[in-house]
Order: sequence, then C-alpha cells, then structure tokens
Amino acid sequence: MQTKYTASHQPPMEFEACICDMTDDGRGIVKYHSLVIFTDRGLIGDTVRLRITKNHSRYCEAKVTQVVSRTPFFCKSSCTVCDRCGGCTISEIQYDEQCKIKENLVYQKIKRAVPTMPFTMQACVKAKNPNHYRNNIQLKLQWHTPQITLGFYAKKTHSVVPIHSCVLLPPIMREAYDALVRFFQESISDCTYSPATKNGYVQDELQSIDEIVLRTNEKENELLLILKSARCVNIETLNADHKHAFYTLCEQCRITSVFLQGASCTPQCIYGKSYVDVWLLGTHYHIAANAFFQVNYTQATQLFSLAKTKLNLCAEDIVVDLYCGVGALSLIIAPHVASVLGIEVAPAAVESAQHNAKLNGVTNTRFLCGKVEDIFTSHFVKQEHINNAKIVIDPPRSGIEKNALAVIAQTKAPTLLYISCNPATLARDVAVLCDSGYMLTEITPVDLFPHTLHIETIAVLQFSP
Repeated sequence: MQTKYTASHQPPMEFEACICDMTDDGRGIVKYHSLVIFTDRGLIGDTVRLRITKNHSRYCEAKVTQVVSRTPFFCKSSCTVCDRCGGCTISEIQYDEQCKIKENLVYQKIKRAVPTMPFTMQACVKAKNPNHYRNNIQLKLQWHTPQITLGFYAKKTHSVVPIHSCVLLPPIMREAYDALVRFFQESISDCTYSPATKNGYVQDELQSIDEIVLRTNEKENELLLILKSARCVNIETLNADHKHAFYTLCEQCRITSVFLQGASCTPQCIYGKSYVDVWLLGTHYHIAANAFFQVNYTQATQLFSLAKTKLNLCAEDIVVDLYCGVGALSLIIAPHVASVLGIEVAPAAVESAQHNAKLNGVTNTRFLCGKVEDIFTSHFVKQEHINNAKIVIDPPRSGIEKNALAVIAQTKAPTLLYISCNPATLARDVAVLCDSGYMLTEITPVDLFPHTLHIETIAVLQFSP
C-alpha cells in the first residue's frame, strides 16, 4: 500500500523541474523524489518553474508560473488557440516525437500489467498527414447577445473558444464552420431590442441551439449537420430571411443532410438524406447522424487492414465481433470467412450494421442487439458452437465488462484481437486474459488522433493450453 510522502521529501512551495510525462487530459507530470506532482500545463521535456497549489496525501497539484526552456522537440503550432482549447494537448511537439511518446505510453502500461510476458512491440503506425483528419466534430454554441461564439470548450471550463485556425478540421468543415459563424452572428444581429426581456432582446427560435455536430465522408464531398437544442427547433418557423439564408448556406457548403435534435430526442432529418456515404477498403457504409465511427478515415483504413491481417483469416473461420458498432470491421472480414456474429448495445448501430450488410450484399453476418455481458454468456457460447471462433473485441474506453471478460477467458478461443482506445483498460484486461492461459504475442499502436495523447492499439492474444 502506498504511504504518504515524508516531510523530508516534501517539495518547496516553488521550484524548477523538468516535466517527465503527461496525463491524457494534458496535465504535466513532475517527480520529486517519490512524489508525483501534476502541473496545469507543460510538455514532456519542458523545464518549468512551478508553484504548489494543493497538497494531497499521495500527490500534489501545481501551477506552472514560467516555462524556463522548451523541450528539444518543440514546434510552434499553426493553431492560435491550442494553448487554450482542450483538444490538442501535444500539438506543439514534433509529430514523430508524438508517436514515440504514445508508443512508450502503451508499452509501459502493458509491461507493468504483465511484466513477465514476452511480446512484440510494433512501432506506432503514423498518420501520413497529422492535420485535417477529423471527420466528426461537436461544436458548442454560446449566445452573448449581440455576439455568438462557436467552437470547443476551453480547457477545464465551459467557456467556448473559437476555432477558426483549428488544424484538425478538413477544408469542407472549415468552410462550413466559417459560414455557420456568419449565419448565427447575422441572425442575432437581426434580433429586436426589447427592454422587457432579460438580456434586452427578443429571442429568435435559433437561439435555443447550443450544440452543432458536423460529419463528413472520406471524399469530403458530403457534410451532415445536426443542430442540437434543449427544446425542439423548427426551421420552418424562422422568419423568411433567416430560412432562406440557412438553406443557401447548406447549398454553398455542400451540406447534404440537416438534422434537428431536442433534449432526449433522436435526431430528425429535415433536409437531404439521412446519412453520409463512406467507402473503406472496398466496403460501402451509410453512416447515420449519431452513429459511432472512427474519426480518422485514413487511419481507420490502416487499423482495419491491420486487424484483418493479424486475424490470419481462412474460409472456414467463424468470427465473433464484440462491441461491433455499425459493423465496420465485421463487413470487411465477412467475405473472407464462413460467418461473422456481431454484438452491440446500441439499437441504432445494430440497425445500421444490418442495413450496411444488405448494402454490400453480405449474407453471412448476424448482428444481435444488447449488452455484451448479457448476450455473450457461457450458455450462449455452447449454444452457438463458437468455442473455436476467433474473437474481435473493440470495447469503449472503460474496457471489457468483468463478466464478459470472464466468459471470453473461458472460451479458450484460439485467437483474440483486442482493439482499444485506452491503454490503461487494455493493460488491465490483458492481465486477466494472460492469467487465464492466453499469451500476449503482439502490440501495435495506431495513431488515429494526432496532436492528442489518445491512441488506438491492436493487441493479439493466442490461447496456450
């Protein structure tokens, strides 16, 4: 059990130190003897002057008062708000070094979890272009009559930062973002002044919108727009000038779909088609408004291609795809195996998977809706005769639910392919599987999220009787 640090190891209130690591949310980590100190900012390799702001029994918090010297891998970001926005925590580190940092992060997590397990650590699969990769963004809209702000939340606040210079947005999204800022600004400028209202203005129907989602396809020639609101907004009730301006914006910005979504409601399509068309590795997908899909199409192609290769598929294989989402990987695998069984908790995702299977003429897939731990039981495994199936696992950041993990371990499936977006829960689950007779053979990080500390990882495990 970890004990409190001793008085002799208590840090001074203010001192100079080198940041040796970073947290997922962009805080720096400094070591003072055995004590961990979390700083409010700073990059790995920076020398900083810091002031202790809060003492805890096992760690401290500190504020960086001065950056004394920058990491040797520092590079000035072209984004003017990267120091305030909560998105890109390592955009001012050279890209090759970003990948090395993430690769080491994954390796250290896994090695601590299974210290005696020999495995091959592959180099991080880098993005050819670390910029303009996001195909899906969620923007916050704040109304400060007579001004609006559209962008991302500032780090650890609910203040919105404009993102005109964001390096993550592809050109089609940048164009739409600028047009939406102009549209909402003009709409608020047209509001009627009234001293009877709280802020002095009569609210327009649009002013209940507080979030905007943009999603594009891999060719960047379609754009889906979701307008979210605490209450239902009816575009048709807008005044004629605003309505005309909105639909003109849609035509000019290649917006092919518009959805409205009120509180606790599913999105309702009011303009255009209900999806974007996406092609990856020869597979055609209709991606619906709220469907989860990897945010980086180029790197998702790399990820799926690697996953398919590492499964070493043959025509007789049965594959179980746990947490299958919209069937992205299932449909790529299906033409090469006997059958694929997918399990997913979100009904809309299962419906999309079934639709996409028909779209591609795939007839050897089956998708079940429900929690993995509720469906994938020992009884189900025996009933479906899938003890010898190859199992793909792609859970949320929280990792595999403990009951589902126990059943997976008990199947003694010859091959497990675990795709993870969280090295900490991946390491935790791998340790359980290795204790149950599996050998971790290979780890491959894939950088789907350049300029952030997030990383996708493929782990391959083989059962060793």
